[in-house]
Amino acid sequence: MTAMAMFHDPPWVRWPVAALAAIDAGWMVYDGTRALVVGDYVTVDPGGAATEGVMTGTVGLGPWAGLVSTLGIDPRGTGIKVFFVAYGLCWLVVVIVYLRRPPVGRLAMAIAAAGSLWYLVVGTVSSVIQLALLAAGRSARRRGVRPGELGVPEMHRAE
Repeated sequence: MTAMAMFHDPPWVRWPVAALAAIDAGWMVYDGTRALVVGDYVTVDPGGAATEGVMTGTVGLGPWAGLVSTLGIDPRGTGIKVFFVAYGLCWLVVVIVYLRRPPVGRLAMAIAAAGSLWYLVVGTVSSVIQLALLAAGRSARRRGVRPGELGVPEMHRAE
């Protein structure tokens, strides 16, 4: 095992975490940018159909909107839309750092995932999975367990 490989999470941790984070972050960038351009987020009406932002208040935005509203923040305001785009872009950078510079990237990924726990419901579930995988990877690294020893086939790179 090379010195750098000791710092990487095993592939069974690294790739699912990166994929989940990229999906969450990409959606935040898309939805926030769309909201800035069109005026509202992609929403789901109570009947389950995607709408073009015809809702008012927090209806259709998901539980996160009620959470930020209780803090006095307008969930449809420009500030939160810009926050979505900025958070998503930063998180995408974190994905790259996580894949290229594991010691720094792992901590940044854990912070980004924990920071999106408020993005109820799908974002919360995804973040919990990411945090659990990061913890499992850390535990496996500390014990010196290789992916093949956990019943997960080890992925090989051409060298």
